[in-house]
Amino acid sequence: MNLRALIGLIDGDLVYDYFLNKGLINPPEEGSLCRNCGTGKMNKQKCDSFPGFEFRCRNHQCRQRIKISSTSWLLYNVKLPWSTILLIIYCWSMQYTTSQAEHEIKCNKNTITSFFSKLRYATHLYCILHSKTIGGPGHIIEIDETCMVKRKYNRGRYTESMHTWYFGGIDRTTRDFFIVQVPDRKKKTLVPIIRSMIIQGTTIYSDSWSSYKKLCDEGYYHDAVNHSIGEFVNPDDHSINTQLIESTWSGLKRFMKKKGEHKDGNIGNYMSEYYWRRKRKLEDPDMFQAALQLLASLVPQSDEYEEFEETQ
Repeated sequence: MNLRALIGLIDGDLVYDYFLNKGLINPPEEGSLCRNCGTGKMNKQKCDSFPGFEFRCRNHQCRQRIKISSTSWLLYNVKLPWSTILLIIYCWSMQYTTSQAEHEIKCNKNTITSFFSKLRYATHLYCILHSKTIGGPGHIIEIDETCMVKRKYNRGRYTESMHTWYFGGIDRTTRDFFIVQVPDRKKKTLVPIIRSMIIQGTTIYSDSWSSYKKLCDEGYYHDAVNHSIGEFVNPDDHSINTQLIESTWSGLKRFMKKKGEHKDGNIGNYMSEYYWRRKRKLEDPDMFQAALQLLASLVPQSDEYEEFEETQ
């Protein structure tokens, strides 16, 4: 969907139906039993907030009330028009900057920034829910580590504390990959991650960093290229290289650079956003629809309303 089609949808006053059909809200069915008391039926009643109605238990001893917004991870405690929220989701999915989104939507920049952060956090939850081991017999995984330096405007004295190390691996066949922030590149740090993320029997290609030297003892097939002497492919077998994982690092660094300065506490969410975007783009090039599917996966089910309201 492009922006013009989305605006046409909003102008057509079909926003509630769109949220419902996309699974972004999950209101109870009219006449269904109240989860709180188990005997009363849930009926619609008018209210001031959009979409103009809510559900309330008919049992006078219960009278539990469920607002439509409480059935959505995204809408909970949000007072913006739903049409504006859709436009914000679209701008985020298309990687607009907050300034560009502010110009297009005519919405407060701080509000847009807050929503962008919430959407980024949604990708973090996605990574937690979809974390899995990769590889297996017959698969080739390239592994590597990279360093990112945080220095504002590339000025000031450089210190080791500015280092942030990341370790990752990518499957050449499926393109499944993982990225983990690590305190250092020592064997005692990297090998447990390899064991937890890569299935034994996998063929692993890496550089000649000392931490990888005994991967064969861990149940893997291992070959390496020696970057320290200028090798980018193994001279005996040119298929042995780490070009795919290095390309992943390049893409990550470009992505992080576009995001500009950010607080250290949010780096994990930026990494999650990069992971989600890269993975979903392989499956569905329509990133707006992919973003809606992401948010729909976080919508509470009817038996989770009460817990959901308590944890927000």
